[in-house]
Amino acid sequence: MRTADGPVEYRPGRARTRRGVIIPLVLAAAAMAIILGVLAGGVDGALAQDASVIADGQPAGSGSPEHRYEDFRATALMAFVGLVALVIVKTLIIVVLALRHRRVLHDFKRLAAMESARGAEIAEAHRQTSEREAELRAVLDNMINGVLTIDARGCVLSCNPAAERLLGYAAADLMRLDIRALFCDSDGESLSDFIADESGGRPDTRHGEFTGITSCGRTVPLDVSLSRMYLAGRRQFVLILRDLSARKSALARIDEVENRLINAINALPDGFVLYDQDDRMIMCNNKYREIYSRSSDFILVGRKFEDMLREGVRRGQYAHAKQDPETWILERLRQHSESGSVVEQELANGRWLRIFEQPTPEGGTVGFRVDITELKQREMALRQSENLLRATVFGAFDGIIVVNDCGVIVSFNPAAESIFGYSEQDACGANVFDLLLVEPLRSRYVLGLENYKATGYGAMLKRRTEVECRRKDGTMVLVEASVNVSEGVGERLFIANVRDIAEEKARALALEDARDKAEVASQAKASFLAMMSHEIRTPLNGVLGLLELLAETALDDKQIAYVDTAGESAQALLAIIDDVLVFSKMEAGKFDLEPEPGSLRRLLEGVGSLMAPRADARGLTLRISIAEATPDLVLVDMGRLRQVLLNLVGNALKFTETGTVSMELSRVGARDARGANEGVHRIRFAVRDTGIGIPGDKIPDLFEEFSTLERSYSRRYEGTGLGLAICRELVSRMGGRITVESVLGEGSLFYFELPLREAPAPPPRAQARVVDDAVLSRVRGARILLTEDNATNRMVLSEMLAGVGCTVHCANTGREAVDMVRALTFDAVLMDISMPEMDGEEATRLVRAMAAPVGDVPIIALTAHALAVDRDRILANGMDAFLSKPVSKQELVTTLAALLETGRRRNSAMDPSAARETTDARLPQAQQDVLARPDMDSGVIRRQRDPAGGGRIEAGTGAVEAIKERVMAANAGLFPATAVEPDVLSTLLSGLPQQMRGRVLAQFDADTRERLAQLSDATARGDLASIGAATHALTSLLGTFGAMEASKMSAEIDHQVRLGAQIDELDLVYELLDHAEAAISAITGYGEQEYGAAPVVPTTTGDR
Repeated sequence: MRTADGPVEYRPGRARTRRGVIIPLVLAAAAMAIILGVLAGGVDGALAQDASVIADGQPAGSGSPEHRYEDFRATALMAFVGLVALVIVKTLIIVVLALRHRRVLHDFKRLAAMESARGAEIAEAHRQTSEREAELRAVLDNMINGVLTIDARGCVLSCNPAAERLLGYAAADLMRLDIRALFCDSDGESLSDFIADESGGRPDTRHGEFTGITSCGRTVPLDVSLSRMYLAGRRQFVLILRDLSARKSALARIDEVENRLINAINALPDGFVLYDQDDRMIMCNNKYREIYSRSSDFILVGRKFEDMLREGVRRGQYAHAKQDPETWILERLRQHSESGSVVEQELANGRWLRIFEQPTPEGGTVGFRVDITELKQREMALRQSENLLRATVFGAFDGIIVVNDCGVIVSFNPAAESIFGYSEQDACGANVFDLLLVEPLRSRYVLGLENYKATGYGAMLKRRTEVECRRKDGTMVLVEASVNVSEGVGERLFIANVRDIAEEKARALALEDARDKAEVASQAKASFLAMMSHEIRTPLNGVLGLLELLAETALDDKQIAYVDTAGESAQALLAIIDDVLVFSKMEAGKFDLEPEPGSLRRLLEGVGSLMAPRADARGLTLRISIAEATPDLVLVDMGRLRQVLLNLVGNALKFTETGTVSMELSRVGARDARGANEGVHRIRFAVRDTGIGIPGDKIPDLFEEFSTLERSYSRRYEGTGLGLAICRELVSRMGGRITVESVLGEGSLFYFELPLREAPAPPPRAQARVVDDAVLSRVRGARILLTEDNATNRMVLSEMLAGVGCTVHCANTGREAVDMVRALTFDAVLMDISMPEMDGEEATRLVRAMAAPVGDVPIIALTAHALAVDRDRILANGMDAFLSKPVSKQELVTTLAALLETGRRRNSAMDPSAARETTDARLPQAQQDVLARPDMDSGVIRRQRDPAGGGRIEAGTGAVEAIKERVMAANAGLFPATAVEPDVLSTLLSGLPQQMRGRVLAQFDADTRERLAQLSDATARGDLASIGAATHALTSLLGTFGAMEASKMSAEIDHQVRLGAQIDELDLVYELLDHAEAAISAITGYGEQEYGAAPVVPTTTGDR
């Protein structure tokens, strides 16, 4: 309850007092009421009983109702009085007791208030104690130092989190742990002894640096403070731990930095010194002591600068202090006090120093001593050089004119005076352009100077230029001038060197005239060599052929020996001519390498096949050794590499009487797999023999032109001495160098290394056959018109097409092709571009002008022109595809299949025989003659079958390899190694029936020789048109049969003719004639060996 004055205090003692008084009174009143009730009931009962007695007539007496009533009233009154007295007495007792209780209650209340106040004080004390404990615990928990309490036995009683982290223990694990377990042996025992000491003889605190041990066994440097204290009469200890690891690391880093600084200062190439504010030395480096070596033992930390300076003067350390030491010392002290100055100082040993001194923020001085002796020497040398340069300039034979940035002459040497007639006094100060140049040259050079000052580019700088200048007398002089610029300090100077070249110009003109005459003579020599080589080689080939034929007739032994000797002599002469031609070509600079993918293994095997007959004839063993991990497919000029190996193997066979000649192939080192040389290998080619050997003093001369061994060797082993010179040049151009090792009487080793890039592997043959089968299914049964004026090409292409199931019709000219397209139905037309009467392009235009579907027949161009411009022109004239001769079978069939797949028209429903019967009558007689040839069946050339195997001869089979070996071996030694590519020839022959090969080769021989004769005659007449026609035909003929080198020559001549070359620029014709002759001999040689004689070409009216 709350009042206006505030809450009413509840007093439980007063309420109990009231209850103690009221309750007895109530009980007394109740008792009285009960008594009175009882008495009243008794009176009423007695009166009623008396009334009944009276009614019954009984008499009244002492026992009468009135008497008994009176007794009763008296008794009741006495009871009432007693009761009242009892109540009063009780009340008085209660009052007395209440009064006494009140007094006791008052004392109790006082005591209770005192106890309450004391309890509040105790509670407040407990609260404050809890707060202090919480604060202390928070402080301990947040301390970075570890705190542990230790009992008298040395066991841990408590710890804070920092101690847990520092020692790596959890609190539960750390409790009751002995202090010795937390420190290393000596430190733990020391602290344990301090705890165990109860004598009081030691101080209450132990402080020091100790090594702690964490839970994982790691040692930690600790700053330890162990203090003794007493709690409740018990001895306890407080252990405070501070981790010194960071401090130790920081000190170590400081020491490291300090050591680095000291080492860096000592490593300085210059002297370093530091003085404090009292000018006492704090430190210096070793170089400083080395510079002042005479007084180095006196240079100590704490010494004053002046004392060390005077000691150095006393010991004669300073060169300039010897005359007046005191004056010099005072001047040096003045310079030292004025920090920031730069002083040059010469020592007594001749060394020069440049002294830099600067004040420090603390008032000290830091100084450097830089050795400038070399600079001083260069200054002296520069002064000498200036004097020498002046003497050189004024003594030079060339005029030297120095001009400033404005074109004003500042120096004019005597040679310039002699050239231009001006004296140095006249020239210096004048404008060089006004003085020496005339218009319009003057304006151009003035503009050039301004352009250089604006852009930094000068057309005349650092290059020689002929300039016509004016002399003092007004005459003109032609000088050669070169200008260089010198960016001097604060000034740019131009230095012009001029030379009077009037006499030199006259000599140069004479020399140029002599050079032109020499070039004409050299060209005439080259032409003469080419022509004479051809003229000699042509009958020589005839001699060789006749000798071979003669050798096959019936001869006696003497005649056979004569024939063999004549053949060997002719072959030697042929080799000499070949060497002279190649060497002449190298000298003329008309020799290029043509890298192509090729197999090194097949190359060595081919060389071995070519050289095997010669080795067998001499009874020698020819071996081939190829090391493992040697790459096979590489990019290299296979023809030239074959030529080198043939020459080296040929020499080895020539100079080996008995034993072995071996060709070795290996890889040197690891391939380069990075940058521009990725995939490049160094391949070593070696030819080793067991021959006569070479004297050591003769090896350096082996590779000189026309060099052989001694005369006895030359007579015994014939040769011109050009072979190895050619090999050296070829290997050098391919990036290698031939090395020779030889022991006289034991044999020789020729080897060279070439950097060859690995070529990608060709697609697998199995996949190629799958592609071929898919292609063949599209071309089989197609009707093809072949338009080709060359009989050999017609025969080869016809056989290729017939072999894949095509029906082939032939036309010799463009006009015949147009007539046949108009008369018959074809699925495609193969159209040669260059033909007599009407070329392929004109014929194509006429066909395209025909009405559809005849005019839409697909047309494939056949041409020896492989340039992109030719291709674009031909396709623009209406042809659908382009094939460059020589045409491979795969390329021909693939192109034809692609056109037939998406052809303009295909009339497969038309019956070929019906077409022939209805149209032959309208064909020209020439075409009817073609269709009537014995080898033509209704215009169809049937695919012949190999009589031996009964099936077609596929490329890549053993038959091809056999053919290739026969081709290479048949004419070994009769033609240069680059005359024919065996792969091309073997691939061509493998696609023909056995009985057709001789006819094709014979036709090739006849056609090629006819074209060569036409070329030779046209060259002699100077008929460029005929030369172009002959070379165009030869390009495809030679290329088809693998004479790639001759084919390229022919194409180049044809290209030159079409570009308008003159007859005297076609020296390559003679070289072509030689290469073509060699190629014919190589190619037809196979036919002669195969059949015994060249087959006769059958005469047909359809071929021209």
